[in-house]
Amino acid sequence: MKSGFLVICMWLFLSVDSSTVDENNCLDYCLGAVKPVFDHYQQLTNSADTKKKLLSSKDDLIKEKVKQIEEKEKQIRELSDLLLRSTCPIEGAPDKDQWIPIQKRYDGSLLFNRTWSEYKNGFGNCRGEFFIGLEKLHNLTSSQQYQLLINLGDVNGSTGWALYDDFKIGNESEAYYLKSLGEYRGTAGDSLTRSIPMKFSTLDRDNDTDPDENCAVRLGGWWFYHCAKSSLNGVYYKNGTTPNIDGIFWSSWKSDYYTISLTFAEMKIRSMKKPHSL
Repeated sequence: MKSGFLVICMWLFLSVDSSTVDENNCLDYCLGAVKPVFDHYQQLTNSADTKKKLLSSKDDLIKEKVKQIEEKEKQIRELSDLLLRSTCPIEGAPDKDQWIPIQKRYDGSLLFNRTWSEYKNGFGNCRGEFFIGLEKLHNLTSSQQYQLLINLGDVNGSTGWALYDDFKIGNESEAYYLKSLGEYRGTAGDSLTRSIPMKFSTLDRDNDTDPDENCAVRLGGWWFYHCAKSSLNGVYYKNGTTPNIDGIFWSSWKSDYYTISLTFAEMKIRSMKKPHSL
């Protein structure tokens, strides 16, 4: 920029008649001629600095708003967790191995073939047969890492279990898809990992990959791939068998070509903030 001004000064000097302007006042003449350029440059600099400050201020404001939104979301999740804890029995000693029940089947007293809205908000009573609700489940599992424990039982009294160490589901705009399960261990086999990353299906919301039917109409709400592998929200049969392949099943345990319907199933989660032993 300085070299540009020197060029301008030289041009002005050469263009002036030396007989009328002596060397002593040449510098004053050049500076007077160039001063408007300096002033305009300063105005541009000041304007650029002002705009930069405004942009920086807007960036800071956006960051602050994002921080506030994240804090509100955290508060909502914590309130949801608190509400759940105040209405449902939490298994385990205080602050140790606490399990939060999210689903339970044991006597067939409650219909599980329900709509999207009902599965979203939950139904039943957690002291009996119930489903916690997908929205609450999303809020919980998106706030921190949770284990998922599934306990199963048949009409003869046999039991099995499946444990996953990183259970997460998406939000409603993502159809509460099964986002993560983590590592499996247990005695019932793994009949759920195949459902990753399937969206949740209900009788009025077909999100499975079966081209011939909506699996949830027959088997209740679940993360269906096709209509196999597992469904813990199917029809309850007290005698432990089903003629219609529409019962409660976990195909890697007591399946027998889906003619067996389990008489007990429960799902529960617990935080992984602290080390646990099953």
